[in-house]
Formats: sequence, structure tokens, C-alpha cells
Amino acid sequence: MKRIFNILFTIVAGIFLFTSCETDRGVLPVLDSDVLSKPVINMAFESSYIIDADNLALPFANLNGINITPAVYSTDVPVLNQIEISTSADFSANSALVGSPTSSDTIVVLNKDMNSALTSLGLTPNEEGVIFLHVKTVVSANTGSPSTQLLPSYSDAVSFNITPYQPQPAWIYSPGAYNSWDPASSEALCSITDNGIYVGYINFPEAGSEFKFTKDKSWDTNWGSSDGATLTLNGDNITSPGAGYYQITVNLNTLTFAMKPYSWGIIGDATPGGWDTDTDMTWNAANQRWEVTAPLIAGTFKVRLNHDWGTNYGITQGVVTAGGDNISVGAAGTYLVTFDEANLVITWTLQ
Repeated sequence: MKRIFNILFTIVAGIFLFTSCETDRGVLPVLDSDVLSKPVINMAFESSYIIDADNLALPFANLNGINITPAVYSTDVPVLNQIEISTSADFSANSALVGSPTSSDTIVVLNKDMNSALTSLGLTPNEEGVIFLHVKTVVSANTGSPSTQLLPSYSDAVSFNITPYQPQPAWIYSPGAYNSWDPASSEALCSITDNGIYVGYINFPEAGSEFKFTKDKSWDTNWGSSDGATLTLNGDNITSPGAGYYQITVNLNTLTFAMKPYSWGIIGDATPGGWDTDTDMTWNAANQRWEVTAPLIAGTFKVRLNHDWGTNYGITQGVVTAGGDNISVGAAGTYLVTFDEANLVITWTLQ
């Protein structure tokens, strides 16, 4: 009797586990061996393409979309299709997804999105390069996003030459309590290469200060968050972890964002605080640099991050260098000191 009970218990537990997996994942697991046929691209590509300023908003290859025959699985499951490109034929390294995943058999890719992906792969603007393209199909998690638990299926790859356009900076904005919720006067986050990843800086007056992101200097398209990491359209207000400057990185490709304390200052015997206290700089989004106007005396100074010597810059043999030599100020006066972190340029100009 005990043996029969154990067998029945095992069967019931197995049924419960099977049902739980189906409920939690939305669909039954589909293993790689369950792919009956891989996706197929139903079109021929030209030998070369050029992306320029006049066609950025048009569909890639002058098509209304790339038509495909989707992958077929042994189980009827929802799938998402997306274009992936690479500089290597086997996609083993240096690859990028283009546009958003779709359940449609027609994948629309804009030249703008293709250009951003090419930039992320390191292709040189205005120079012809070679890329490989295939369709990536994944089983949907029934939430409009791919399941991370299941292996994807790929079409055969095609290759062609392509000339990217020199990307122009793109901007989003971050209105909040710190500026009376006005998008027009809010701090801007910049994507230097218009690749969907934006970086900016906000000086929060206090911890818990609320804000959101907007596509333009209006509330027409805005993103918030309920978990402090994932963005949703018209979502909840986001709160700052603390007071002071924070570097904010927004990835609109993945609808995620991250924040960390981030402020630059000058320090040294030429500065008002000497070698003991930083004179804080402010972020100038229009010029993409940190700057401060301060009274300096004859002496030296350096630029450092977050009031700490872990990251600091000086000038050695005329080159801005991490941990470099102290910077000399020859005469006392009021100076505009600037630090372009992206290009490693420090200036100090008598006003």
C-alpha cells in the first residue's frame, strides 16, 4: 500500500509541476530540437546600400518591410522576429539587433535604426563596409517580449556592402520637481551617435526628488518607472536615490535606465578650497562639458570625480591624463574652468 501511495504521489506532483511551469512561463518550454523549420527571408538584397541624411526616416532598402516565413515549432507557440546584423559571418562576435521584435511576418527596419546599429558595430561613417544579416526568431513569453529561457532560431544569413551616415546627436529630456516639471527647461540627456542610449546629469536638491523622461520638450511622449530600472510609457514618477548630481543613462532600445552619483570639481592651492575642499563644477548640457567660474590664485589645481582621488585628471606634457601633473595657474583672477570628459579637454580662461 505504501508503494502505491508513493507512486500516486509522484504522479500528482509531476502533474502539478508541469501545470506550474505552463502557468509561470505562459507557454510550454520549446527546446531547440522542437524547431521544425527555421525562419526564411523572402527577398533578395542588393549588393550595396548607402544611408544618408535624406533617407534616414525611410524603410531600409526602400522596402515597406522585410518579408519572412517564420520559424515553425512542433508546438503552436507565439514567436517574435527581429533583424540581427554582424560584421562576422557566424555572428560569433560584434552583432547588434535592429529595431523592435515583432510577431508580424513583415519586419519594418528604418534606415535610422539600421544606421544606429551600424554605428554600434564600429563601422566608419561615409565609408563602405560589409555586414551580415539574418532573422532571429524567439518564442514569446506572452508579454510582448522574448523568453530568456528558450533558444532562438536563425535564418540563413545574407551579406552586402553598406555605407553608414555620420550620426547626429539626439536628445531626450528629464522634467521633474527640481525644475517645476517643465520639459522645456529640464536637463537634456544626449545620445551622441543617436543609437538609442542617452546620458545626462541632474542636480537633485534632495533625496527622493521625483522626475520623468520625455521624448521632446513636451509631455506628449513620456516614460516613468515603478521599479527604478525599467521604463514604461506614462509610468510612475521616478525618485532620485540621493541629493546632488547623478549621471543618468537611459537605453530606449531596452527601455531601461541607471543612476549613479557623479560630479566633477576642481581642487588645489589655486582654488578657493585649497587641497582640502573641492570647488564643484556644474554640467552644461548644451556644450556637453563640466564648468565652473571661480576666483583662482597663482598656483596649481586638478580635476577630480565625486570629491575623491580615485579618479582625477591633470596635464602631463600637454596631454590631459588620468592622475597627471598638477595644472598651473600663472596669475590670480576670475577663471572659467571647463572639463570635456568625453574628449579629455581641460581649459581655464581668464574672464
